[in-house]
Amino acid sequence: MRVIDLLALMADLNQNTTIWMHSAEQPLRVTGVAPTDPDAPDQLVLTTAAAPAHALKRWELIMLTQAPALRRCTVYAQVDDQLVPIFGFAFQDGAIVLH
Repeated sequence: MRVIDLLALMADLNQNTTIWMHSAEQPLRVTGVAPTDPDAPDQLVLTTAAAPAHALKRWELIMLTQAPALRRCTVYAQVDDQLVPIFGFAFQDGAIVLH
């Protein structure tokens, strides 16, 4: 999923909604955006961490992906040492949970 598509799908949700990443063991919190890798400039990588890390809110993700060059990037999440592509999200327990 591209950044612009993800942000468009989230447009109707509250700006202060936290963003989490679905994981087999426990949901991980999306904590930020990794610096762009020069070898893969078309990828946007979201960093994740287990609790008690601070989860990004929707408005923070919008601000971090504001650059026009990032809008066409494909979204991935860093889960442990793997890059997992993001295909969508669900709204669960008051949070956006990426899948």
